[in-house]
Amino acid sequence: MYMINRLENMEISGRGALLLIRHAERPPIPEGSFGIDLPITPKGGEESFFLGKKLGEKLRHVRSSPVRRCMETASKIVSGSRQELSVTPDAMLGRPGAFICDESVSGKNWDTFGHKGVRQRLFYEDEPMEGFYPPGQAALNFLKHMALHLPPKGFITLFVTHDIIIAAAAVRLLNLESHDKIWPDFLSGLKLRVCGQKTAVEYYRH
Repeated sequence: MYMINRLENMEISGRGALLLIRHAERPPIPEGSFGIDLPITPKGGEESFFLGKKLGEKLRHVRSSPVRRCMETASKIVSGSRQELSVTPDAMLGRPGAFICDESVSGKNWDTFGHKGVRQRLFYEDEPMEGFYPPGQAALNFLKHMALHLPPKGFITLFVTHDIIIAAAAVRLLNLESHDKIWPDFLSGLKLRVCGQKTAVEYYRH
């Protein structure tokens, strides 16, 4: 578990937990595509439903990247929980996400640097890529955004997003030197609890 002190001067009302997870299993992304319209697989749907059953009545709020596979994941989790909850699309979680300011040009970076190069710049360098916010500040803004949705004690707010957003947030907020061990699998990510001005962060694996 990590403790970070990044919420100074911010009034926090909730005392529950925040669960930031990657979407469920999807088919392979075709070469040269971002796979925006890919659905989750039948296995992904079953695992999402099971996670919802596991969370059950603790689940209080659900927010999701507007991308199809994330929304489908969130909907299956809600169904499994048997709670009457709506899924709120959240642009901080995708399309464009917390780190991107101009989606119309940000995609060029993958053509220029490749996946490995984009990760290197997003995770470890201070200079923002074209179409991106300064990554350190973006990670902090993302944490503050999530903290605004803290539920009451004993409950969970669920955020469904993408692997690169979770990994970038973890590396930046926890000052990690490597992202290899924290790259999230499907339905895995980070669990956060706010304790006063500090936030306890631990890895969550479904």
